[in-house]
Amino acid sequence: MSISNTDFVEMANPHSWFLVADDLHSQACQLRGNHGSARLTKIDYNAATSVTLDATNRSVFLLSSFALENTIKAFLVYENPEWISNGKLARGLRTHKLTQLSNKSTLIPYKQRDQKTLRVFEDGIDSWARYPCSLSKDETKKPLVLTDKL
Repeated sequence: MSISNTDFVEMANPHSWFLVADDLHSQACQLRGNHGSARLTKIDYNAATSVTLDATNRSVFLLSSFALENTIKAFLVYENPEWISNGKLARGLRTHKLTQLSNKSTLIPYKQRDQKTLRVFEDGIDSWARYPCSLSKDETKKPLVLTDKL
């Protein structure tokens, strides 16, 4: 069943984007509270090496990345209401590139200061946090450990 353009605009309003961001952030924080309770170990028998990661790391990283993305998109929809006015998201919103999205906003505070942080989450959202690899070896990043500082 299709929804009306009015319903779509209501669903895609800035407050809706912010509420989803807040929910994702809350879930990431709750999951982060389980840090250290389980581990994943990948063993390379040929090289006789292993890598051990916290079992919540990938999920917390991905949820955090999506929370950031939704927050940025809340600003963009607020600044550009026409980006949702015709019943679909404008091309400017159809990306996970956090740095590019952030740079489109004139209202996001501390934009320049936070570019490095956004880039770290952007790399994860396009690579290891969501998939086992990227589209190519050149784009594939190694998993990062989500530190308290980050």
